[in-house]
Amino acid sequence: HDLELGAVVFAPKILRHYLYGTKCTVFTDHKSLQHILDQKELNMRQRRWLEFLNDYDREIRYHPGKANVVADALSRKEREPPLRVRALVMTIGLDLPRDPEKVRMEKLEPRADGTLCLNGKSWLPFYGDLQTVIMHESHKSKYSVHPGSDKMYQEMKKLYWWPNMKADIATYVS
Repeated sequence: HDLELGAVVFAPKILRHYLYGTKCTVFTDHKSLQHILDQKELNMRQRRWLEFLNDYDREIRYHPGKANVVADALSRKEREPPLRVRALVMTIGLDLPRDPEKVRMEKLEPRADGTLCLNGKSWLPFYGDLQTVIMHESHKSKYSVHPGSDKMYQEMKKLYWWPNMKADIATYVS
């Protein structure tokens, strides 16, 4: 329960100015949170959190995760690079020499839009500060909470690739 209950406690701490003194309904996809107030055996953290929640006029309701498509959409990271990034890569790609032997050696595959990819990940050429822009977008995104270098690398490698990417990310984050 701790992780789910922690999220329920976190929101009122942040939004206390709006929630205090008003009735609010918390929707959760964790069914057992509905009945947490009735449970006899709680650890100290859970007791402290429930004591905090007692200051608010709130109701906890179960809402199945499969039916909650809005929250799912907001919590999922994009699997495709953002359109702005792809446009930058396409523009820069026009100026790069098209050496078929080098492309074959690097195992880069051309896409229909003119960009290159390696195993389905967008290849970012070393051109100006494009890689820094991408790292900045990933680190400061409204969907991420300033991840450390390992987490940022794990997320970015799903979409992008360039030589020494892990070291570049570690340097950027530090």
